[in-house]
Amino acid sequence: MEIPDSYRDILYVEGRIKSGGDTLHIFVNHWPSRRGGETESEKNRIAAAKVLKTFIEQLWIANPNASIIVMGDFNDEPSNHSIANELLMASHPAKEINLFNLAYQDHVAGKGSYNFRGKWNMLDQIIVSKSLSDNSGIWQVGSFEVFRREFMVYKGDKYGDAPNRTYGGPIYYGGISDHFPVRVKVERRGR
Repeated sequence: MEIPDSYRDILYVEGRIKSGGDTLHIFVNHWPSRRGGETESEKNRIAAAKVLKTFIEQLWIANPNASIIVMGDFNDEPSNHSIANELLMASHPAKEINLFNLAYQDHVAGKGSYNFRGKWNMLDQIIVSKSLSDNSGIWQVGSFEVFRREFMVYKGDKYGDAPNRTYGGPIYYGGISDHFPVRVKVERRGR
């Protein structure tokens, strides 16, 4: 399935370590927005999930223990269909799922990276392969965090605290983004 030309590309980065030869695969995403309504636009994010999953499965064919990090603004939450049922579900019933969403627990706890009319949404996520999530390989992954500092917060009367956005339509506010960034520390084991 192809993503229409008007959608954003998925950036793929492959990094190899000189000594030891291990490879880290990184996919950076900014999936289609919810413009027009979440339900009405869902098919666009499902299409993005299917394209991404195809690339990830190709890596797994070459190396079932591939170290993979998937991150970005998915414009869907960890429990939405595009992520929970398209990206994270095994494509064949007999296969084990090998991707884990590090943002899921924060999502369940009501935390988020984006405030939409007073409701926090976890649209920005980091998803890792099993070899990273269980720290069994050469890489060690720390805790997921929504990075939020006071200088990044807009104190709103109507909807409460929110990320201090750069623009609101054509108006420049001078903030950093309408989303808080998310992060996780990834280190090579034994350093």
